[in-house]
Amino acid sequence: ILRTRITIRAAMHQARKTDSPMTPAGIERLEIRSPSEGDIQDLLALEHVCFDAPYYRPHRFTRSEFVSYLRNPDAVFWAAMQQQLLIGYIAGYRGVRSRSRSAHIESLAVALTARRRGIGGLLMRRFLDEAKRRGSRRVTLEVAEANERARPFFATLGFKLVRRLAAYYGGRYDGLRLGRAL
Repeated sequence: ILRTRITIRAAMHQARKTDSPMTPAGIERLEIRSPSEGDIQDLLALEHVCFDAPYYRPHRFTRSEFVSYLRNPDAVFWAAMQQQLLIGYIAGYRGVRSRSRSAHIESLAVALTARRRGIGGLLMRRFLDEAKRRGSRRVTLEVAEANERARPFFATLGFKLVRRLAAYYGGRYDGLRLGRAL
């Protein structure tokens, strides 16, 4: 298991570098690590809380989907832990089936109480770095057009609109495919 500890000093350095809204009180001893099967119950609870909007509810990950990410060698899956509590995760795949060598982010979740502290940005950067290290040249993701908080967040990380996806979420809500080069 790959484990990396990010201390407050490193997190604050990253925040200054990226103009993240993180404050010194916002992160204390944050650990970004590979999740384990012992984390699944916490992942499911976080999933339930974070994806309560009507456009995301039908797309919440299940236990078997989390297990699949844990067992798939092509998955890129990171958990953010603070004081041994799961406060966020990112999950996706590196591109192995396409010639474009594009990775895809399936889900990013940060606990409501931990938002706007730079944790989502740290998880995203970790995913982007790992995807690049594994040979991906591009990363894509989908976001609900109605998700007005996430869209500017992804834009600050260099993601641009690839195409609009009509009725992508539950047959009722439009989605946006975003992408960026690595």
